[in-house]
Amino acid sequence: VNLDSPDWWGDRLTALRKEVRSLQRAAYSTGCAAAWYRYRKARNHYNKEIRRTRTDWFYKQLSNERDYGRILKKRAKPKASSLVGSTPSADEEVFRHHTPDQPCHDLVTKPASDQEIERVLALIDDSLLEEVWDKLGRKRDSSPGLDGIVYSDIRECGQYLRLGLEKIFRHMVWLGYFPEHGKDLAMILLWKGKGDLSHGDSYRPIGMSSCLTKYLEMLMVALISRFEKALPPHSD
Repeated sequence: VNLDSPDWWGDRLTALRKEVRSLQRAAYSTGCAAAWYRYRKARNHYNKEIRRTRTDWFYKQLSNERDYGRILKKRAKPKASSLVGSTPSADEEVFRHHTPDQPCHDLVTKPASDQEIERVLALIDDSLLEEVWDKLGRKRDSSPGLDGIVYSDIRECGQYLRLGLEKIFRHMVWLGYFPEHGKDLAMILLWKGKGDLSHGDSYRPIGMSSCLTKYLEMLMVALISRFEKALPPHSD
């Protein structure tokens, strides 16, 4: 951990990290089973403390936001009857909250002309989006990474998150970039389906960047495949 440590990092985690590194060096130097046991035990405790501290910090940050209640996402599939005869639309306020204009750190050059980009965007139709969403729905939850996000967390968020991510996807195609800064990395909360709605433990934090990585990558692969099929034979 250096000067670029995240805001939620504190002196306690720094001390735990030093302890783990010390036990690791002792385990490598002695090679005895007892030393390795102490190191693994301390390492597991250290990782748990990182996850707990990070989650508590995100809860605190979100609870201080004025529109806290509006960005809570209930972790339950919408009833089929609620979608009959209506077209769900993305919550514009929630979308803008998480995806404001990104700061321009570097000069951005669009990868193609407007006409070429429009040609690619025209390939993003309802059938493509439904195909990818259906594929995501059939994916089994594998072991999550450090973020703890699994596929069911995304597909069970409902239409709001899906439509918001598809907007970001079109923006990615237009500008030729992948969001990495600002509130694209913010957290939203998913209700676990039980517990007190007013208590933080009843919600699970989910990183927007995790949703982008898992869902938008599938969209991009499907779009590239469709674009390749649309190209004339022997074209560059």
